Amino acid sequence: MQINKERETKIEVEKKLILSELLAVSKASHAFNHSLNSLNETDREYEEQDRGIKNRLNPKELRKWNRLSRRKKETYRKQSRIPQSRELTTVSKSKLPTTGISEKAISNSKKSTAKGISKGISAGAGGVGSEALKRSANKFKEHLAGKEWERKNQENLRVLQIEENNHSENQTARAAGIATAVTTLVTGATSALAVLLVPTIIALVVMATVIAAVLGVTENQGSGAEAIVQVARQEYAMASRNIGGKKYKEWYDMNADWCAIFLSWCGKECGYIEQQIIPKTASVSNSRIWFKVRNQYHTKESGYKPKAGDFVYFENGMSHIGLVVSYDESKDQIETIEGNSGSSTGIPYHTASQVTNNLYSRKTSSISGFACPDYPENNSVEIPEPYGTVYSYMGWQTITSPSSKQYQLRETAGMRFDKDGFGIIDGRYVIACTTKFGQVGDYIDWTLANGEVIKTVVGDIKNQSDPGCNEYGHKDGACVVEFVVDKDSWYGTSKHPTSFHPEWRSRVVRSDKRGSFEVWKDLQIISQLSSCI
Repeated sequence: MQINKERETKIEVEKKLILSELLAVSKASHAFNHSLNSLNETDREYEEQDRGIKNRLNPKELRKWNRLSRRKKETYRKQSRIPQSRELTTVSKSKLPTTGISEKAISNSKKSTAKGISKGISAGAGGVGSEALKRSANKFKEHLAGKEWERKNQENLRVLQIEENNHSENQTARAAGIATAVTTLVTGATSALAVLLVPTIIALVVMATVIAAVLGVTENQGSGAEAIVQVARQEYAMASRNIGGKKYKEWYDMNADWCAIFLSWCGKECGYIEQQIIPKTASVSNSRIWFKVRNQYHTKESGYKPKAGDFVYFENGMSHIGLVVSYDESKDQIETIEGNSGSSTGIPYHTASQVTNNLYSRKTSSISGFACPDYPENNSVEIPEPYGTVYSYMGWQTITSPSSKQYQLRETAGMRFDKDGFGIIDGRYVIACTTKFGQVGDYIDWTLANGEVIKTVVGDIKNQSDPGCNEYGHKDGACVVEFVVDKDSWYGTSKHPTSFHPEWRSRVVRSDKRGSFEVWKDLQIISQLSSCI
């Protein structure tokens, strides 16, 4: 009996110990859950404040805000006297009853909670709309602007003043180059003959200056803006294939922020850099200055209503540029396509940004103004069926008359071929076509029915007096485009343009004139001026 009582007593004691241990575990679990709830509440409060600040930042400011550490974000809140949310509580062993809960489990829970807060801050949207958050966002914007921006702005104003003072000299720069070319025409002549030609050269310079001045003040928006908009839309459609703007950076030979580079690249595709319609630059401020000295820049405050093809500048606290692709006056809203934009995980940012399509109110605070390039008329020709169904080729060496424009263009540009034997000038295929589409030296883009575009330069003119040739081309118009090739490697073979480029096996449906070979244009001006004397 005594043994049984002792056993019962021992069992009771063990039961009490087990119950006590279970109670301790329950209390520890409750305390841990309370700590997690506290962290979740802190998480929600922090996310709400973060959303409120994000809603007051423009896209570029938002990207910089997202790159800040949590501690730096808290600094802006403190500076703006925002009531601080509870700090992330560290769950330590001393605050928990001694239980069977492992320290590893507690550590993993803390890491998981902290990770959740980090993700919540990155993905948060919306906002609370308080004055405190507004002050915090403004404080961050002031930091971005800073004294450095003021310094740069003063420097830009100084450069602008210099450019404006020299504007009249810049207008005659090309004419001076033409005068230099004219001077070379008298090389080898006797000194007496050179003296007699001086008045002629001066007359040529004056006439070229007048022509340059007239060209410089042309005000013609025209439909040429459609070309650069079309190029930008095509690049946006392929944005996922070009993360980080690699091809634009390689073209410009600069690995840096590429929003301005992107617009220059689009302009290059249309021949607008060669025609001095838009600048080739990687600098937003230099782009604005370029248009301002040409009286083609309008501030937002002027009330200017943008058009498709205009450049939009984001310079109030940032430095960014985009292309206006449409404007809805009823909503006072612009649609843009921008390079070096969108969300990016790259460091630096520009290594993982891309081409994006965005909507803004014209009155958006970050917008400073618009540039309206002096686009030319869009010289397009629609090619009806059944024309443009086949291609032919001719040897570049068959052009032998030194007095012909075809010969002079080849000698000026140099007779160069790509690896397949196609003639190349300025990165474009040399072709022959009728004068319906252009003259020798003109840049022509040919659009095919399958959407492909063949970029060419006219190196020869098809004779419409030949049997079977009409205004569209040879073979009764079936052959609109004739490629100029290396006679030595093509003649006597079975080579054909589509054997190298199967994507060209489609009907030619439209031609678009995109400018002309720059050196050739200068030579033609010289020729025209000389004929007037």
